[in-house]
Amino acid sequence: MFMLYTILLAAACKSVPVECLCPEDFVDVWWQIELSSGPVGNCYLFTADGHMVETDGIESWPIGQWELEYIRECNYSILTEDDQIDIIGYNEGCIKIEHDSKEYTACECIF
Repeated sequence: MFMLYTILLAAACKSVPVECLCPEDFVDVWWQIELSSGPVGNCYLFTADGHMVETDGIESWPIGQWELEYIRECNYSILTEDDQIDIIGYNEGCIKIEHDSKEYTACECIF
């Protein structure tokens, strides 16, 4: 899985438009869903070695494995054993994601 990420990262980031997310901007960053009222819920980390970690700000725990699939320019899918989250955009340091046909914004987690 790590090799897949490394190859994808090298190929995808050569000439990425500013409005697109480069995988290196996404990996090893804590993310949290952002609503109009502010951040909600726990934070999630997708590590470069393919692990997912969740935190409540006090404790952290592993929640599985993931891999990134390139779909087309600016679009990726995060694949886990049970789920798929599509990254559909990047704006002002936040990512636009789609999960179960609903769109969300995820920004860097504030602890």
